[in-house]
Amino acid sequence: MRPRRVLAAATGALSLALVSVLTLSACSGSPAPTPSTSPASVAIVQGRTDYSRNVFAIEVTNGSDAPITVASARYASPSFATVASYENGAVPLSPGSTVDLRVPIPAVSCDGTARLGTVTVVLADGRRIQAVPTDPNAVVSRLVREGCIVHDVDAVMTVTPPAALRVDGVGAAAVAHIDLALDPTGADGRVTVTDVRSTTLMSPVDGAPNWPLGLDLDASSSPRTLTLDMRPTRCDPHALADDKVGTILVIDVSTSTGRDGRYLLPLPPAVKAQVYFYITAVCGD
Repeated sequence: MRPRRVLAAATGALSLALVSVLTLSACSGSPAPTPSTSPASVAIVQGRTDYSRNVFAIEVTNGSDAPITVASARYASPSFATVASYENGAVPLSPGSTVDLRVPIPAVSCDGTARLGTVTVVLADGRRIQAVPTDPNAVVSRLVREGCIVHDVDAVMTVTPPAALRVDGVGAAAVAHIDLALDPTGADGRVTVTDVRSTTLMSPVDGAPNWPLGLDLDASSSPRTLTLDMRPTRCDPHALADDKVGTILVIDVSTSTGRDGRYLLPLPPAVKAQVYFYITAVCGD
């Protein structure tokens, strides 16, 4: 049976887990007990709805047979410039319950390979739980890799989503257009934009899995506007009802630093709403 879950939002702000067994130490300075006596376990998780919000969660599960109250939590790693901290109020956890403490993803450090850090959970009674997490799904590596891609791309060019969705035609035959502005910053470096992937909501007019681009941009490049001609990927009733990442554009890039990967570009809320309206108009109610 899955543990009951309590949700808590973080102040100010990628399911994948860094699961670890925790050691517990009392504030009195007494020796830490063995991991088997720890009242809780932790994980670093990120749901699909967290992508566009640029957050992840420190997940805490009460594995003991007594209630505990989480006062604060933090994740510190050399791979991130700052500590990710949750200090948004105490959260009581009954035995078997789980809480997701959402925190902003800190700026990444791109000076080496991804390194694991430490999770610290402070309980309301003063006990402190600390752990060096495992990373079975390579979450830290992914966050660092994608964060460094963003750093590289943003240094060379500014990627601006449209302020509005353009639509030609009416009804089932209408075609939408997403205009992306690429403006070189003048800084050293080069970015190759390989393609933009289709999403669960938006696809090229010909039904291909991506919009191929093959553009190289550097300081000598002129500003470019890319237009993605779009039709709905699907028209079943669940397409919009279940949407979580359908309006996040995944741009495949490589940079002169040797990195390559995904550059995620969420469409603005107003454009997201226009995409929903367009799909409803094309697919019918």
